[in-house]
Amino acid sequence: LISLISLSLYHFSNFSNFSLSLSLSLSLALSRSLSLSRSPFSLSRSLALSFLSPSLALSFLSLSLSNFSLALSFLSFLSFLSRSIISLSLSLSLSLSVSVSVSVSLPHTGLLEDERLASAHQAEAFARQVHNLQAQLRSVQEEIDSLEEEKESELTEAHEELRLAQEEVQLLQQEAEESAAERENDIASLQEELCRHQAELGRLNEEAQEYELEITTLRAEISMKSQRREQERRGGDVETLKQECITLREECETLKNDNRRLTERLQLQRTGSNSHLSLKEDGEDTGIGVGTEMGGMAESYMTMAECQSTGTGTNCRLVDASIQKNISFDGKPMTPTGWNGGFGEIVSLRDQLKQAEEKASLVQRQCDCLKTELRELQVLYDCSQRERAGMEEELLRCKAELERLAGGGQE
Repeated sequence: LISLISLSLYHFSNFSNFSLSLSLSLSLALSRSLSLSRSPFSLSRSLALSFLSPSLALSFLSLSLSNFSLALSFLSFLSFLSRSIISLSLSLSLSLSVSVSVSVSLPHTGLLEDERLASAHQAEAFARQVHNLQAQLRSVQEEIDSLEEEKESELTEAHEELRLAQEEVQLLQQEAEESAAERENDIASLQEELCRHQAELGRLNEEAQEYELEITTLRAEISMKSQRREQERRGGDVETLKQECITLREECETLKNDNRRLTERLQLQRTGSNSHLSLKEDGEDTGIGVGTEMGGMAESYMTMAECQSTGTGTNCRLVDASIQKNISFDGKPMTPTGWNGGFGEIVSLRDQLKQAEEKASLVQRQCDCLKTELRELQVLYDCSQRERAGMEEELLRCKAELERLAGGGQE
């Protein structure tokens, strides 16, 4: 459109220059005709030219004012130019005929010859102007044709560009609709995935709560069992120590009494050394029994000393066994029935101790199993916590993606 306007202005300036030159040439011809006019024919011709030049000036003025409708102005200008050429040719023929008639009628042949020569020159000038006007008309016609062709080509190009733009707009609309549908599908899929992750997260939370409750219950059971076992163990150890303490005290009293009796017997033996010869036979028998009893008591005394020096329960039980083996509380050897009863009690105590140790090892193994299970549950709980953290991060990412998509849709 801008190129068309510039071309129109360019041709309009050319036409303005052409109209100005034409008006100047016509005014020059009019002045020459007025200077040479000495007859009625010259006067009439000058009047015709004077009437013709304002019409031409007005026509060119109308052409200059109608610059916005260039094609119509060109056509009107061409028609007017053709009419002016026809009128000029008619006036030329009329002037020639009048000049011939006047040359015949007038007596002054010299003046007529001058007039004829002037008319011939003027006719030649008019002919040249007509040829120039025809050449300019042809050039203007060619320019108009070229402008029309250019305008048609530009119109076809504009129509083609408009068609391409419409097709591109349709393609863009289709792409926008497809992208909107894809975005809606993505939003729906993300919402479904979000709901699924939320449900899975809720399930994991419930499982984590169940695991926590089970771990708490197991810890409480383990603590209660350990406290009960500790209390039982402490209670059994205290009772055993009390019984052993009582037994040791009784044994200590017994050994003290035996030591005192042995001391008294030794003193009696030292004081009765003077009557040793008189009581030789009786002394031999008595010496054998006393020696045996003295050996047993010395062994018992040394066993008691070892018990006092070591202070352990095993040595004390050995002292008790040696005392029961050698002497009794009344100073006589213990019978086999009493020894069998004491040994059976020791065996039963050992069996009970062994059973208690087995129970303790069984409880320890159960405790180890519970600890292992607790560690496994702790590992599962840590895994569930990590999965929960991952699910929460995924949920946050999904929320951020949904917010971003919602913001993009609003925009």
